[in-house]
Order: sequence, then structure tokens, then C-alpha cells
Amino acid sequence: MPGCALGPFDIVGPLLPHGAFDVYRAADTRSNQTVTLKFLGDDLSHDDARRAQLLRDAESIGAFSHPHVASLLEIGEDEDQGGMYAVYEDVPGTFSYTAYENVPGTSLQEVLAQRHFSASRAVALSRQLGETVADIHGAGLVHGNLGPVTVMITPAGTASILFLGAGASAGGPRPFIAPERARGAVFDDRADVYSLGALLALMLTGRIMEAGAAPADVARRIDSALPGDLRRIVMSALAGDPASRCGSAAAFAAELSGVAAVMDLRKR
Repeated sequence: MPGCALGPFDIVGPLLPHGAFDVYRAADTRSNQTVTLKFLGDDLSHDDARRAQLLRDAESIGAFSHPHVASLLEIGEDEDQGGMYAVYEDVPGTFSYTAYENVPGTSLQEVLAQRHFSASRAVALSRQLGETVADIHGAGLVHGNLGPVTVMITPAGTASILFLGAGASAGGPRPFIAPERARGAVFDDRADVYSLGALLALMLTGRIMEAGAAPADVARRIDSALPGDLRRIVMSALAGDPASRCGSAAAFAAELSGVAAVMDLRKR
């Protein structure tokens, strides 16, 4: 794939495989800007319904702008098979793609592979993620694929979300995907709350929880010296039943603000 062209974009290299979509870093030959390309993989690129879903999701995302979410730059279809035909030999006709703003920084997954976060850092980042996700929900959108590979830690130390959309298949049970989403059932913004809880647990413990792990078991791994409310927040966010889950991303962030205040007082 690197060295191939898609419309005005030259593919530089893979960014991450994400559900039913392939994601690549690319160069816009018109502006020399680095962007992130998301498009249908070769197993789904012949599926008109999935292609339409990709474009429909991208249109709704394009109306949303946020300083901590990668912006949608362009939606297009490449009718020139030249550069892509060798890679997707069985794909006739057009090839759908979406181009996103490239977010500088390092994925949360890569950062945590190199070092552990302090509890205060984990709480601060999770609170910021909760506030960002609350804004996404406020716009009537659901991310659906939050995880350590779709969260970037910027050079400024803030967290930015790669908004790759909820159109991709969940691909079976995964530690950061809500159970109802993993089953292929209908899901709503509470699925993102589950993902926020799983990310908080990862940042606090340095361990990815096993798929299907009981929330109480995950919470027990959190340092007992930390405020007990922190374990309660994790357990609430990870509830298997959406109705029993923390009510919203905004509530999740607000509760973490309270924990952060307690932790600050203990430092004094």
C-alpha cells in the first residue's frame, strides 16, 4: 500500500487497522499536508451498503468541530483505478475514502508501552476525554470505537481523539468495546462511557483488562491508597448493562473532577 495513490493523496504508510476500515497516513499532494485516510478495506470495498455508510458517517462527522477531535477535511471517491488496482485487484469502479486532519503526537497505546502514568495524570486525561466525548454526544454523535489506538497524546500533553466513526464493525469482543456493541446489538452513547471506564482502568493499572472481566475484579487492581470513589467510578462505567452504567460522559468527567480535588487536597 505505501507508495500507492488515492485521489490526490499519496499513501505513506499504515496508521492502524481499525474494525472494517483500513487507516493510513498520507500526504495531500495539493497542499503537502499530512492527513489520515480512512477507507473501506478490500474485504468490504465491494459492499455498496458499507460504502454508503462510510460516506454517511463522514458527513455527520464533518459538521462537528472540536479542538480535541481530529477534523474531517474531505470526502471523496477515486474513479482512477491506476494506483489502487494492484492492491485491491477485485475492486471495480469507485473507491470511497475520507481524509482526516493528522493529529501530531503518540497513541495512548504507545505511550503506555513506554511508561506508566501517575494516578493524577490518569485522572486528568480521563476527565478531559470524558469532557470531549460529552461534547461529541451533545452534537448527537457516538464515537463507538474509543480505545488506546484512537486516543493520541499530543506534544502539549493533552488527549485528542481520532474520530474514526462508529461505522466500523466491532470485530467481536474487545476490552474497550461495550458488551452490547461487541455482540452487534443496538448501542448508544453509553457504549462510549464503557470505553472511557476501560481506558481509565488501563491508565491506572497499566494493564488491559480481559474481555468479559467483572468490573469488581478490574477495580480491585486499582491502588487501594487512592480515593475509593475512583474504584466506584470504574465499576459504574464498566457495568455490563447499559442501564446500570454511569449515566453519561459528562457525569463521568464531573465525578473525576471531584476525585481530582480530593487527590489535590491529600497532596497538601
